[in-house]
Amino acid sequence: MPDVIKKKYHPGKIKNRFQAQVYYTESTTSTMDDAKYFAARGSVHGTVVCAGFQTKGRGRFPGRKWMSDPGGNLLFTIILKKTMLPFSVERLPVIIGFILCVFCEEYLGFSPSIKWPNDILYHHKKITGILCEADGENVFCGIGMNCNQELFPGDLKHTSASIFTITGKKNDPILLCEKVLGCMYREIENIGQNSTNPQFEVEKRLYNRGQKVKVIAGTPEKVLAEGLLSGIDEDGALLVLPEGEKFPVRVIAGEMVFVDD
Repeated sequence: MPDVIKKKYHPGKIKNRFQAQVYYTESTTSTMDDAKYFAARGSVHGTVVCAGFQTKGRGRFPGRKWMSDPGGNLLFTIILKKTMLPFSVERLPVIIGFILCVFCEEYLGFSPSIKWPNDILYHHKKITGILCEADGENVFCGIGMNCNQELFPGDLKHTSASIFTITGKKNDPILLCEKVLGCMYREIENIGQNSTNPQFEVEKRLYNRGQKVKVIAGTPEKVLAEGLLSGIDEDGALLVLPEGEKFPVRVIAGEMVFVDD
């Protein structure tokens, strides 16, 4: 293990229901990149790499950055083994979205929505982003949740929120991480036991379901689908019903934007 990693990370005091190690550092470039380093050296299912600050946190698309105040937000990546998941990897982003909504409902007292495929919103403002990447054996789920941030720079002040701006209360991100991991462990187990239907749970929390949307991808932008947001299928793909059609278009990847009539 390189000396920089040994000095940077130490075993965290976060309780992990997955019975795996939690590593914590005050600052790093990206917990996603560090998690991949640990995974390549044998980290087990459920290992968590958590940081107080990221200098190069990133989003789902090239050039998108995750920006947050140092020390006040929840930033971590969990390493999950594909063979240990009771569902396909493709479903993971929306299932994690559902789990984070449950966490907010149970522990924070408000009910957010899932903007397909990987954002959590409250009153149209983003509070959490989810980034999932995979290799042959592992899937890496990165979560960035705005916790105690009071102000957001530039245009983000119109599109972003935090737990503090919603509830007026500040929380210890470490304690929140424990609760998120507890919810994650429980709900993944419930899905494996068929006591939770993830498609139903995601759809009832789906942001602006029934509204007119279009899904775009690429540069220059290509419209993949346009119509009414009707739901998701059992694999987590978005279902968009074009005007005048009987059957929805299935979209597995892209960026959803809303269309004014």
